[in-house]
Amino acid sequence: IDGFENTEIFVGIDEDYNGQVEVKASDSVKAGINPSGGSSASPVAVDTVVRSGIVFFSAGAGKTAADIVKSWE
Repeated sequence: IDGFENTEIFVGIDEDYNGQVEVKASDSVKAGINPSGGSSASPVAVDTVVRSGIVFFSAGAGKTAADIVKSWE
């Protein structure tokens, strides 16, 4: 659970040990889990490679797609 009480959190792990995780535009969270709920939003416009062993994102405040909390930004 995140600080906004969202339980839908994406976690990506570098499973092939190449030092990066690909976050795809198709990976989504439900925007508005808190307070409005319903629509899905992507953390990236196009597929993004993040140089990290693990990344996460959640809906954050959940009012708009801009509220998404990303570990890499």
